[in-house]
Amino acid sequence: MNSIKKNDAEYRIYNYDVIRVISCLFIILIHTTSFFFLFDKSSFLWWCGDIIQNIVRLGLPMFVVLSGALILNGRDEKISHFYSKRLIKIIIPFVIYNLIYIVFNVNYATGNFNIKKMASYLKIIIEGNTYEHLWYIYMIVGLYLCTPFLKKMCKCLNQRELNVLFFIILGISVVRYLLPSIGININITDVFVEGWISYYLLGYILTNSSLFIKKKGLFIILGIGSFFLSVFDYRYGFVGIKGIWDFSITMYFQVIALFLFLANIKVKLNHSKQKLLLFLSKYSFEVYLIHGAVMNLISRINYRFNIIDSTSLIYSFIYILLVIVLSLISAVIVHNILVKPITHFIVKFVKKCCASKV
Repeated sequence: MNSIKKNDAEYRIYNYDVIRVISCLFIILIHTTSFFFLFDKSSFLWWCGDIIQNIVRLGLPMFVVLSGALILNGRDEKISHFYSKRLIKIIIPFVIYNLIYIVFNVNYATGNFNIKKMASYLKIIIEGNTYEHLWYIYMIVGLYLCTPFLKKMCKCLNQRELNVLFFIILGISVVRYLLPSIGININITDVFVEGWISYYLLGYILTNSSLFIKKKGLFIILGIGSFFLSVFDYRYGFVGIKGIWDFSITMYFQVIALFLFLANIKVKLNHSKQKLLLFLSKYSFEVYLIHGAVMNLISRINYRFNIIDSTSLIYSFIYILLVIVLSLISAVIVHNILVKPITHFIVKFVKKCCASKV
């Protein structure tokens, strides 16, 4: 952020780590708090679920905005170097965790996981048919492929052009998601700033446009107003889910408000808290990757042994806590036993091959 001193690395690093950890937690809560909607719509607990869901839905776009803020602001580097560095860090854990899901699901369903079928399992990974939340990785790989070119484009834009790009993103959101919900369809297609790439670019815009420094208070107010609008819309359906989540103008304002708030607060931590924050931040991506398997495992164990009534409120809170804790433990174990050594071996092998060619 421009409001964070460029020479004050401490605040910038820790603020972004806080955003990463909160975003990861929000995504887990998206998938673990649906039990609130089992209650009557007029009940207090249903409204709690409504509020919680509209908060935690910010997790995924916040992840993408953070990626854009960090990567698009990064130093210039060769395209080949960028691809090799970024894609290895993403694809290796992605393949490993995908295989974990395949082993887990195939073994549980049929008990006949076979290493000889590895080619067919890799085909499943390529096609994206392992577990629903892993679609995010295919999306982020696509963004990384475009990043060297997006970075050059962004760094050529002046303040006025950045602001114009921002308003184009909002305009496309209105045309594509808000107007159709009220019966107005404008057939604008093939706009490259639509979809998740818009949040990626927003990460750069928020950290470089003076508009968000001068009008920070206004954008936070717009975000808060958009949040309450989304809460009531989810209950009463004025606009509909497509008009309030993901790429809606209300979601953009909420993400902007939360990012501006978290990126500008002063994060003062003692040494032990710094280490804890960096530890959680380091494993947040792999916690995201593994949490689906942990959710499945807990549900299956409880279903098989009938440990606690799965429809009870106490089970739901225990379930959320177990998913968070066990996902973190699993991520640490898998990272250090599989991801880290395999990544180290592949990086070393690639460097050796490149050196031999020279």
